Amino acid sequence: MLTVEYGGMAEVLYQTYAITRDVRHFKAAQYFEEKNFLDYIYQNVDLLTDKHANTTIPKFLGCAAAYEITGNEYYKTIVVNAFEMIMTRTYANGSTSRAELWQSAGELEPANDTSETCCSYNMLKMADYLYR
Repeated sequence: MLTVEYGGMAEVLYQTYAITRDVRHFKAAQYFEEKNFLDYIYQNVDLLTDKHANTTIPKFLGCAAAYEITGNEYYKTIVVNAFEMIMTRTYANGSTSRAELWQSAGELEPANDTSETCCSYNMLKMADYLYR
């Protein structure tokens, strides 16, 4: 299941934990974290090129939700670093990615397959987390 677009499972499970305080929701959320990948982003290593944007952005939204309930700076650093990395791949209209994949940082190629709406929506959610 973790090899395809699994959406915001970590985010929703962390949010559910925040409401229920049932530790099972917290533990389930952690199953949807891709720790190896997130560790690179934490270290500010940009691995986004050629990644599927709307599979990846929800990973960062899960970190944002985790930070809100735990206060763990690890999650906050990931979200801040990821946001900065994505901003180097963002079009003037706020969208990111081409053909659903991220291009190299600073190399935006306009075409008729840019501006996936779900990425724009998820980036607005990420900005909302950051500016709270």
